[in-house]
Amino acid sequence: MIRRFLLVLHLWAALPASVFLLLLGATGSFMVYEKEIDHLLNGRLVAVQPAGQPLTVTELFARIEKAHPGFKVTEIQFSHQANLADEVYLDPGNGTDGLVLTVNQYSGIELGNARNANRFVNAVHQFHTHLLMDHHRDAAKWILGIASLFLLFLSCSGIILWWRRKLFRINWHGTGQRITFDLHNVFGVFSSFFLFCFALTGVAMTWEGPVNTLLTRVFPSGPQPQRQRISSPLQGAVALNPDAILAAARGALPGAEIADAAIEPGRPVDIRMKFPEDRTPVGRSRVLLDPYTGAVLGAVNTRTAPLAFKIGRLWIREIHTGDILGWPTRVLACVMSLILPIMAITGILIWWNHSRKFFPPNADEPT
Repeated sequence: MIRRFLLVLHLWAALPASVFLLLLGATGSFMVYEKEIDHLLNGRLVAVQPAGQPLTVTELFARIEKAHPGFKVTEIQFSHQANLADEVYLDPGNGTDGLVLTVNQYSGIELGNARNANRFVNAVHQFHTHLLMDHHRDAAKWILGIASLFLLFLSCSGIILWWRRKLFRINWHGTGQRITFDLHNVFGVFSSFFLFCFALTGVAMTWEGPVNTLLTRVFPSGPQPQRQRISSPLQGAVALNPDAILAAARGALPGAEIADAAIEPGRPVDIRMKFPEDRTPVGRSRVLLDPYTGAVLGAVNTRTAPLAFKIGRLWIREIHTGDILGWPTRVLACVMSLILPIMAITGILIWWNHSRKFFPPNADEPT
């Protein structure tokens, strides 16, 4: 009786979630290699031919600002790949939108406006993260969070329902209904752990604030540095050049590479950094520097950060994307994400068969 109730609950829970799980699984597998696909689609904006040593950042900024009078480079993202361009943001200083340019770090030559890039990969990413609902992100967050909760329930209840027969192979000589049932069970049991991880981390990322608050209570830690405005510099003080600032950041976190540097007038320099084991896109280590003295105003070191920070800011995201152990887990995440559409489609077919009473009244699977 309990098993029968769980089966009905499993089937009906899958029905409203199936469309979202199908689409999220397909886009999730795509996103595992979104960076590589984006580079392929936008080769003209990102591909460079390595030629000796890159320019110093100070020289690179000077050349770009010379080509755009009145603009100032206030941010740079480093590619850290010899054949890929860096990206810079030029601020006009009048409160309007600036320019986002990709530049050849060896010559300082502009490759183009990054806002004119092929946006397909970004559209897929935005769909996966908030269903392209730019003006209703809170609603999108709730939809995705609820879909993740459904997947969490389905991955757990599916194992319980599978346990009676313990199917490990597909009977390709059976009826279409039999094959559908076997596909759902076999793919489900082999992917259940990974789908559970996707669902659990998806829930955690959807409600990141409450989850981080809970983690901090369970694993107490000190406050993280905030980027506040700095006091007025002494008269005649001159801001350090970008290379000196980056050198100060490297000195603060030896062994970490700089992923992004924001150098805005009147604010601490914000440097995002990555240690080799940090597989998030920009990095979770961070250094705030005084732009005039290079003094460290605050720092987050992922190697020494509290456990709550590592779980909430590093590991949850890396598990969800498959980045946590590099290319083997990325391949695994891509494959397992592709299984989710199969589970959604076969689940709908099983629900349809069940609702049409294709199953015997006292059974929970085809014979």
